[in-house]
Amino acid sequence: MATKIPLRATFDNGNNPTGIAEFQTNEFVPVSHGGTGLGSYIANQILIGNSANNLVVKTLTAGSGITITDSGTTLELSSAAAIPTASTTTIGGITVQTSATSGLTLGAGEIDTSVTNQNGSGYSDNDRLKINSGNKDAILEPATLSGGLMLTTNLLQAGTGYSRVGTDITTLTAGSITGTILNAVGTGYTTATNVSTTGIYGSNLTVDITAVAGEITEITVNKGGSGYYVGDIVTITGGNTDANLVVSTVTGGIFVTGDMVAEGTGYSTATNVSTSGGNGTGLTVNTTVDSGGITEVVVNYGGSGYQINDIITVTGGNGDATFKIINIKGSGSGYTIDITAIKLGDLVHSKKTDSNIQVGPGTGNSDVIAYINLDKYGHVQGAIQTKQIDLQSDAIAMAIALGG
Repeated sequence: MATKIPLRATFDNGNNPTGIAEFQTNEFVPVSHGGTGLGSYIANQILIGNSANNLVVKTLTAGSGITITDSGTTLELSSAAAIPTASTTTIGGITVQTSATSGLTLGAGEIDTSVTNQNGSGYSDNDRLKINSGNKDAILEPATLSGGLMLTTNLLQAGTGYSRVGTDITTLTAGSITGTILNAVGTGYTTATNVSTTGIYGSNLTVDITAVAGEITEITVNKGGSGYYVGDIVTITGGNTDANLVVSTVTGGIFVTGDMVAEGTGYSTATNVSTSGGNGTGLTVNTTVDSGGITEVVVNYGGSGYQINDIITVTGGNGDATFKIINIKGSGSGYTIDITAIKLGDLVHSKKTDSNIQVGPGTGNSDVIAYINLDKYGHVQGAIQTKQIDLQSDAIAMAIALGG
């Protein structure tokens, strides 16, 4: 049926009705009488009601990443945006990390809890221990000791790469290096003694090196330093700084503190003073002197192999100042623990002491995330929930909501 044109009344100049006629171009019925108040439209215009009970014209404009498709009978708004791969950042308390499949993922293998399994023996307050699994980068310190037995520990560094659950996991005690294995021969080196080193853990290791054509062929420990763990990789300075060694053995008995037994005579305040006696070697101290007598000794280099109650003589003066070793470190062994860690693929994790919550992708679908409701103390509340993510903005809104 052909389009019909509506009829309207016609009026004379006195506004008196005179008859009826068809609507003319650009004539319209006002909103107050049920019309649109508009006689013509352009592409993508829509009418929006306002607080004055009027219809106003608005033009629909596509924003960034949005497409408007006019199919004749429908007007479709769409976006081809996918969940992006995000750079590592924190949004609203959520750690968002790079991922091949999703903009939201979770770093895994971090130690969550550790509980003593076997106490071991010989430990002191100054010891540091590595958890000997995963990437061997979780660090413990003594919390409660009894006669050298390790009762409880504090987690200093959560580490990475640990299994979700571990039982009777051994630990490594930091000590003074006694053995090394050359790992990379490097370039540009020359034969030298007392060469310094650098590493993630420990300090004061020096080595003697033999080099041929710039490559190190042999290394010997000069000073073992302290704070090193078996398996540590240590860089040898000099040359092109590209030679390194792996720590193969360490020992304890590293001097920490001592009490004066005899102040002695004829001494002067000094640093790096050599000593003799006791069961160890290499100990040097800094001394404080009053009227020729040593009133205090402080460790300069802790040596190794010493035992508590060893009597040490300070060289210099009249050679008659002695002190007793009160504390050592690095001699403990046998401590094992049971652990739990964040499992690879865990979706959300929060600890009582950690304000951040991390979010990761759901299983089998890169645009679905799963999450666990947590209270402010990190306790799980209810079951795992899932949400389909449609756009980047939705993912970010989700992250902020979880962080809140």
